[in-house]
Amino acid sequence: MRTSLIAFLAASVLAAPPALASSVWVVDASNGPGTDFTTIQAALAVAGEGDTLLLRTGNYAGFVTLDDFALSIIGDRGANVTIDGLVVQNLSAGKSMVVRGVRLSPLALTLQTTATFTNCAGVVHVEGTTITDAPLTPAGSVRVTSCASVTFARCTIYESAAAVNGVASLAVNGSNVAVFGCTVQGGVGQPALVGVSPATAAMSVTDGVATISASTLIGGTGGTPGSLVPCSNGGDGRGALRLDGTGLSVVEVIDSVLTGGNGGGAFPPCTPGNAGPPTEVVAGTLVNRAGVAPRFRFDSPLRTGSPWSFELDALPGSFFWIVIGVVPGPIQPFDPVLNGVLTVGAPQLLVPLVALPPSGSLDESVLPGTFVLPPGLTHLPLFFQPLTSEPTFKLVAGTPSALLLLDPSF
Repeated sequence: MRTSLIAFLAASVLAAPPALASSVWVVDASNGPGTDFTTIQAALAVAGEGDTLLLRTGNYAGFVTLDDFALSIIGDRGANVTIDGLVVQNLSAGKSMVVRGVRLSPLALTLQTTATFTNCAGVVHVEGTTITDAPLTPAGSVRVTSCASVTFARCTIYESAAAVNGVASLAVNGSNVAVFGCTVQGGVGQPALVGVSPATAAMSVTDGVATISASTLIGGTGGTPGSLVPCSNGGDGRGALRLDGTGLSVVEVIDSVLTGGNGGGAFPPCTPGNAGPPTEVVAGTLVNRAGVAPRFRFDSPLRTGSPWSFELDALPGSFFWIVIGVVPGPIQPFDPVLNGVLTVGAPQLLVPLVALPPSGSLDESVLPGTFVLPPGLTHLPLFFQPLTSEPTFKLVAGTPSALLLLDPSF
């Protein structure tokens, strides 16, 4: 199918209501041409439900708190955007929010977790975002609690240096979470007055449901006692993934690398710590799925009429489809004919494409194309997720990607 036809279908069939009813606000700390606001807080004071904040390069102080408020926070293409942190809470069913292309990292010491998602019945999609906590504070990086659908795609999540609070870098509690193409690193144990503080797991799931696809999880390295403390053994490394709670946790792992953290060193005659295991299953069910998970990225935002830029890597020779929607969808339950989960919202358009070349890689040089906004629209959100059919396995879901199509005036 020609890319021009794909663009026509995506824009014509899926366009309209979400884009027509929302606005895009340009936030630029340097107040360059076309700026609407210089701070996120000022933009939030006027933004409506479903609007988009398009962020240009800058350090934006303060935590962004969204209480039952649907919003997209998008770093402009090539921009270097840092925000102190994000709090998303009480997002109602039927609402969705997107965060893409920013860095969440406190600019000063804080006791607040960098990114928290709490009591959300709606859908949250976080993509291309680095999340880390403040150095030497018991804050933590990401906590997801009592949420129906939170997706992390191509994110990097880690503790800044020290494992102070004992909580995993990505801590999931009573929630449904999907992790695609991410790197998650546990916190390193630190010297204490006697011995060391414990390292932390990269990801923990407590009475929750999670899919880990095409990702790398590395447990925290055990601490090494300081030279001025009494002789103490090195701390043990932690597992990459920990399941605990009352046994309700169910986690499926697809085409991912889980590595326990190294043990910490020690000064003789004391001994180094032990390496952590890949997984620590205290309570719950861990399922390993077969197949090669497609890795997918669509560069965003894209100005209408400009050539698109994307990457797709999957099993060479496999046939693939693209699922397209205008909103992120709830994480759909495990499907008997699909390895992985779909996260594209309705209405969905399933577009058949081509068999992957022998290299297993496809990009805009092989499949060039553009998107053009339908008349009357200044912007259009699109969500993509690849599916591949392999000779020996079922369908495999790949990394989803959010694309914001913009008029060149932005």
